[in-house]
Amino acid sequence: PNGSYRIAGVRVTGKLLNDGWEAYTMYCAACHGEYGDGNGVAAAGYHPPPRNFTKGIFKFAGVNGAGKLPSDA
Repeated sequence: PNGSYRIAGVRVTGKLLNDGWEAYTMYCAACHGEYGDGNGVAAAGYHPPPRNFTKGIFKFAGVNGAGKLPSDA
C-alpha cells in the first residue's frame, strides 16, 4: 500500500490511492455503487439516475472544449 504505482502514465503513491478509495467510499459509493456502475443503494431514489462511471462518459460544467476531460492545471 505504501509503494508507487504507474496508472495511465502517472506515478501515484499507495497513500494517494487509499485516500481516493476512502473518499469515494464515503461520498460517492452510496449512489454510484461500489464499482462505479451507478447501482448504489441510494440510486433508486434519484432521477436522473447516478452516472455510470464504468462507461467512461463524463460531464464537466465549465470546461473548455466539449467532450474533453479537465486538465490538472
